[in-house]
Amino acid sequence: MFQSTATGQVFLGCVLLAAVGQEPINRANADAKNTWQDSEIKKLQGRWTVIREEKNYQNKVRRGWMDLEFADRRLKIVTLDENRKQTWDSSLEVIDVERVGPVSRLILGHVTQKKAEVYFDFVGDKLILVGRIVPRPFEGFQLSGEYARVEQPK
Repeated sequence: MFQSTATGQVFLGCVLLAAVGQEPINRANADAKNTWQDSEIKKLQGRWTVIREEKNYQNKVRRGWMDLEFADRRLKIVTLDENRKQTWDSSLEVIDVERVGPVSRLILGHVTQKKAEVYFDFVGDKLILVGRIVPRPFEGFQLSGEYARVEQPK
C-alpha cells in the first residue's frame, strides 16, 4: 500500500495530527455553545406574563393570566383566573437551549425526560413563545403568546 516506511509514517502522522487537532476545535465549539446558552438563559431570567382571553361554551369571554418565572435553569408556570386567583402551577427544568434558524428553542422537562419544545425570540422588550407542553390530552398545554416582563432579573 505504501511505497516506503517514511511515506507511511508521514501519512500516519497526518492522520494523528488531524484527530488530535479536532479536539481543541470541538472543545472551542462546545465552549461557544455553552456561552451562548448561558447568555440566552440569562435573557429569560425573571417573571413574564401574558393575558389570555377565551370564550367558554356559552360564548362568554373569560380573561386569565399566565405567569412564567425563569430562575436557576427552571421554568415555573402559573395560571391565574379573572380575579388573579391561582388556578394551576407547575415547573419544568430547562434541559437545553438550541439555535434553530433565526430563533431559539427551549427543551423543557424533568431530568432527561423531554416534556416540551418551545420556540422563543425577543421582539423589543417582549418575549414571544410558540409551543406547548405535550403530555395533556388532545391539544397540550399552550405556552404560546407575547409575554411582557413583570420585573427585571436580579
